Amino acid sequence: VSQRNGRMVTVDCATTPRDRIHDELFGKPDGRIGALVAAANGTVFVNRIELAPLDVQAELANALQTHRVPGTSRSAVETRLVTSAETE
Repeated sequence: VSQRNGRMVTVDCATTPRDRIHDELFGKPDGRIGALVAAANGTVFVNRIELAPLDVQAELANALQTHRVPGTSRSAVETRLVTSAETE
């Protein structure tokens, strides 16, 4: 049983345009929050992670390692990440 109390937020890379995946995960400069902050103390499910640009995947890995979300003033974010990928 999970001890996370936050929300579960889904980002579907199969249906989100490639140029918007970064904004969906990390938020936008205009202040709109992304999935990592929206799901603070909860879970982010990223469907079809292999469709995300490699630089976004690297930034996501760094955010998880440092517990910091780029472009936010939050000092730390605790979020569980669950991903799926399709293989051939």
